[in-house]
Amino acid sequence: MLVLSNHTFLKNRVQCKTVISHGFFSMFLVYHLKNYITIKGKKQYTIDRKIIEIGSMSKAKKVANIVREISSPSDNTIIYCGRKCDTESYAKQLLRNQSLITSFQEKCAGEGENVYKIFLNHLQNTFGDDWIVLKALKGRIGIHHSLVPKYIQKEIINLFNSGALICLFSTTTITEGVNTSAKNIIITLSLIHI
Repeated sequence: MLVLSNHTFLKNRVQCKTVISHGFFSMFLVYHLKNYITIKGKKQYTIDRKIIEIGSMSKAKKVANIVREISSPSDNTIIYCGRKCDTESYAKQLLRNQSLITSFQEKCAGEGENVYKIFLNHLQNTFGDDWIVLKALKGRIGIHHSLVPKYIQKEIINLFNSGALICLFSTTTITEGVNTSAKNIIITLSLIHI
């Protein structure tokens, strides 16, 4: 269940300032400082005082545009997905945009750099270069789902909290005993209890 009181999300485990929900018929619900705004059919929106182009493009591109505009190491974003395959699919879509990845890497440069590099080296040696979790982390994107080993999930959360990652794609595993601070939440599926 989604809890939106006092700027909290997911049973008070994630503190946030903006929640963006994707629902039926390409509708978004934006929660910003306790205000709901229903967004449907327009080509641009103002979110957190920034104009964001999200007109007639794919859902993944809309997510990418929103993440690019509202995220930074101090204003990071969790993208909640309903299925493991969605977390990886959205991450792959963002990874295709090299200018976006370059901007993420520049924004995060220096944030937890030593731990970040050691962790990437460990994952590369253990899992190889083709693992999507490693590819995403190199682009400053986290992936968190049930098939990611627990110790890696924990380190991804630590990197996210330290500002070394701009965004985190997650399933419900983020609600299972994980405490994190996020400024923004994007929900990519329809929720009944909004």
